[in-house]
Order: sequence, then structure tokens, then C-alpha cells
Amino acid sequence: SKAVVVIFDATKCPYAIGYKGRVADMGKEYVGKGVTFVTINSNKTETAAEVAEDAKKYGFAFPVLKDEGNKVADLYAAQKTPEIYVLDPKGTLLYRGRIDETHDDPKNVKSPDLRNALEAILSGKPVPVAETKAFGMQLLASRRLVERGVRFIQIQHGAGGAGVWDAHG
Repeated sequence: SKAVVVIFDATKCPYAIGYKGRVADMGKEYVGKGVTFVTINSNKTETAAEVAEDAKKYGFAFPVLKDEGNKVADLYAAQKTPEIYVLDPKGTLLYRGRIDETHDDPKNVKSPDLRNALEAILSGKPVPVAETKAFGMQLLASRRLVERGVRFIQIQHGAGGAGVWDAHG
């Protein structure tokens, strides 16, 4: 994998719902280019069954994980749904933030931030804007970290981004 896109997602967040079609399409588009997409649901009020049904409904053709106990969200210090992290195969953070500037108007996107980051990575160039402000609903898991003053914890993963799963334990 040339990059791993980690998306903190929710089934009931109107912002996350607004992006579901674009996320599904991008996951399908970029898999052939060597980019792995993974969504993680850390919302304690949404069950694994709801998460699985949501993934099926929107046609996600990539791993969808339930983060019981918010361990992964806490490690990443994820604060919003949706919030995006793009990592290289060594686990270095290349991009963090939003998908684009509008969750409810995909035809009028003027700043396709995630797409710009992925295209730069695939071209071997630095990401032009490595961090944007994610917007959406507050992740309850992140409140504990924000209250303690933690903003972000960089995680070093194994080759191919497989360490994303290791963050659980």
C-alpha cells in the first residue's frame, strides 16, 4: 500500500452521512492505485450491527471497524466525525483533516483536500496542505483527551499500514 486512509466515521452524524457516497467512490477509485481505505466507528452509541449495516447500505468495499472502548480514537486523538488521517506505509502522518469543505453539496466542492493529498502522495510529491480543520460531530472519546490537553499522538505502524489494526491492543 502506498498510503492508508483512516476515516473516523459515524452512522448517525449528518456530516458523515453527507460524505458517505464520496467516501465509497474514493475507496473504489484509489484501491487500484495502491491506497487502502479503512473506516473506524468509535461512537459508543452505535452498535457493530449498525456499523455493518451502514457500510453495506453505502457500498463500502473496504474494511469497516468498530472501535469498542474508543481505544483507536483516543490513540489518534480524533475529535470529529468524519475526520481523516492519511499515513504512509511506515505510519508517518501525511494528512489530517477534512474530506473537503462541503458535506452537503458534492457538486460544488472547491477544495478537495483529501483527493489533493492522495494525488500528491501518488505522484511522489509533498502533500500541499498537510492539515485542514475537520468539521462534524464531536467524538465523545476525544473529549477525554482534549480535557487533558492532548492534541495529537503520532503512531508508528508496521509496513503496509497493518499497524492500524494493532492500535487496538
